[in-house]
Amino acid sequence: MRTREPAGTARRPDTGAGRAGGETGSASLLVLPLAFGLLAAAGLVVDGSVTLTAHQQAANEAEQAARAGAQAVNVAAARAGRFTPGLTSGQQAAQDYLAAAGHPHTVAVSGDSVDVTVTVTHPTRVLSLIGIGEVTATGHGRSRLTGGVTTAVSPP
Repeated sequence: MRTREPAGTARRPDTGAGRAGGETGSASLLVLPLAFGLLAAAGLVVDGSVTLTAHQQAANEAEQAARAGAQAVNVAAARAGRFTPGLTSGQQAAQDYLAAAGHPHTVAVSGDSVDVTVTVTHPTRVLSLIGIGEVTATGHGRSRLTGGVTTAVSPP
């Protein structure tokens, strides 16, 4: 026997909500945050390596410039037995080394040491999509002049 619908009610069409595959469109809500998360992770990996490279480059340039500055020995002081870099020649040698790199830097010569600070900036690749256009790294190098062997050692 057939039952009749009460008067004034209409039957809703079957949307398939209770069946497998009937939840159309619900995956798109999950895809957007997942895609953003994957993009952020890729940005950290790719641009993280850019940051490490910038730090290493800054440190290398600073250390090598400090070495170049320390090798500019003050000849008059060396003849007197004190090994110090020449104030102007040590600074100039470090400046000359860094001129080729073209990065902002500072050079200070004091006593028997040369201190160099270099700042390197690299553009980002992935993080620029979210507004982080570059990474900046600073490296520091110090070189000290020391005297060599001062007494002769006789062979056995």
